[in-house]
Amino acid sequence: LNARYSRQMIYGAGTSSTGSQSTNRLRNAVRYQPFEGGSNVNVDEFDPLFANETNLVNPILLANSEVKENGRNDLLLNGIIEYRINKDFTFRSVIGYVQRDEMVNQFSGPVTSLARQNNDQPVVFLSKAQSRRITNTNTLNFRKTFGNHKLDLLAGQETVKTDAESLTMNIKWFPKSISAEEAFANIQAASPPSGQVQDIPKTNILPDRLVSFFARANYIFNNKYIFTASMRADGSSVFGPGNRWGYFPAASVAWKVNEENFLKDSKVVSELKLRAGYGLSGNNRIPAFLYNTFFLTSSDYGYAFGNNVTPGATTGNIMSNPNVKWESAASKNIGVDFGLFNGRVYGTVDVYQTDTKNLLLLAKIPQTSGYEYQYQNSGSTSNKGIEFSVGAAIINKENFNWKIDANLSSNKNVIKSLGNSASASANSYLYPSGWQNNLNDFLVQVGKPVGTYWGYITAGRYEVSDFDYNPTTQVYTLKAGIPSSAAAANGAKAVQPGDLKLADLNGDGIIDNKDMTDLGSAQPKFYGGFNQTFRYKNWDMSLMFNFSVGNKVYNANKIEYSTQYLYRDNNMLAEVANRWRWFDDAGNKVNDPTALAALNA
Repeated sequence: LNARYSRQMIYGAGTSSTGSQSTNRLRNAVRYQPFEGGSNVNVDEFDPLFANETNLVNPILLANSEVKENGRNDLLLNGIIEYRINKDFTFRSVIGYVQRDEMVNQFSGPVTSLARQNNDQPVVFLSKAQSRRITNTNTLNFRKTFGNHKLDLLAGQETVKTDAESLTMNIKWFPKSISAEEAFANIQAASPPSGQVQDIPKTNILPDRLVSFFARANYIFNNKYIFTASMRADGSSVFGPGNRWGYFPAASVAWKVNEENFLKDSKVVSELKLRAGYGLSGNNRIPAFLYNTFFLTSSDYGYAFGNNVTPGATTGNIMSNPNVKWESAASKNIGVDFGLFNGRVYGTVDVYQTDTKNLLLLAKIPQTSGYEYQYQNSGSTSNKGIEFSVGAAIINKENFNWKIDANLSSNKNVIKSLGNSASASANSYLYPSGWQNNLNDFLVQVGKPVGTYWGYITAGRYEVSDFDYNPTTQVYTLKAGIPSSAAAANGAKAVQPGDLKLADLNGDGIIDNKDMTDLGSAQPKFYGGFNQTFRYKNWDMSLMFNFSVGNKVYNANKIEYSTQYLYRDNNMLAEVANRWRWFDDAGNKVNDPTALAALNA
């Protein structure tokens, strides 16, 4: 029997507690106007114009305006009962209990984004949550040796019972002068403006049940040939009554070649095992009760009767689906395990393929249904590749050891099907990452990998030589034959020198969404790592390195910190200092083509 209890209290709002990506505290600190020094700034001052235009607040003032207390208690208990019925049969039962109690008290003062959305009055968020998980696994094991035959049979049953409960309250419109401690202790001090109502406290109860039955048979002949077969039946409460059970068989074979007479006495090869396997596995990681329709409540869903607002409810934007079922993955592999020089050098090679079908995806559906999304078993993918690992005990002395391990893998991911999703038109659809105004910057297409970037290819910038200049009107007009990026990147505004130029891939003289293309994949061509472990007497040290090659990466810092957002006085990356300029060092606008070209040479 083992028991462990821990109690933790965290004080501080962290880096992202002020709200969404646009009000993240770390982003706020980096983007805030750089000409106010931390040692000279008056932290009692608040610039409402700058805050309203940019959603940014002095980081020092913001840090002093937020209070967050996060307390957590964790209790873990587990016990094992094992009874040997006779020399062949053993019964084993494992029982585990995990409980977590968590509370959050958060105060957002008048200068925070949350308060500015609510009449510049403080906002308090309170939550209490508890989760309990009970796990019980029972197995009956039979082991028997008959001469050169070894038989190992196991049958078992497992139940996992999880219950989670939460209560959250969002209280707005506190007096501006109230402190965090006063607000936490006196939530009734909040008073909504005329015609407004407080959000209704929200409760959430999420039971989750998983029942499993499993069996495994392992047979070894002459300590050389190994056969294993298994079967699982899993029932999950997250699915509807008719789809709760999934069945997942598996089988494998192995041959210990080093036990054969022609290799048994080798002084070089200490281990050589060939193996192959096939099996099914399941995935049920989706929100619970998607087969039922639930309602959401908020003061934003209210209806006015006379001078009073009555809170209401809505079904949200996700449609229920009683037909959703287990996602399944079929995996097959062949591999080699080897050891040389009595195990001083060792490694494995695996070639595999995994085909996943009935993917559990949040699919877009026609809005004529009254909803926007629905969880569906939609589509299939394939992953195949090779994995290689090798290690060596370089030095193996009584008081000093040095080991090196390395691995290298290559995986090819392909979308095989998109199912019946309404967004899957012509075997493909575009999907937004959410960085900028729902820009569809990812391509989901049959035959391509997951994580394919979609967009335009840049062709530099428009130079002065690309335009005809009218000195009377001081207007630059794009020369004939030069494609315009106005519709794609300039909000339909006529392009000028210095604007971004995009490649006209189809050569029609117009840059539009027909010129968007595959920009590469987030999937690497290969990846791996290596580590070194040193031990000297009772001291040890490890050095670990990881790498990936051939994958594209979103440069989110460049997106975030090289864009003006149409606002003034934002801190930006140093490279922005080399941007196109229309004004000289004296602040005079330059229109003359020769002078403008020289200014930006």
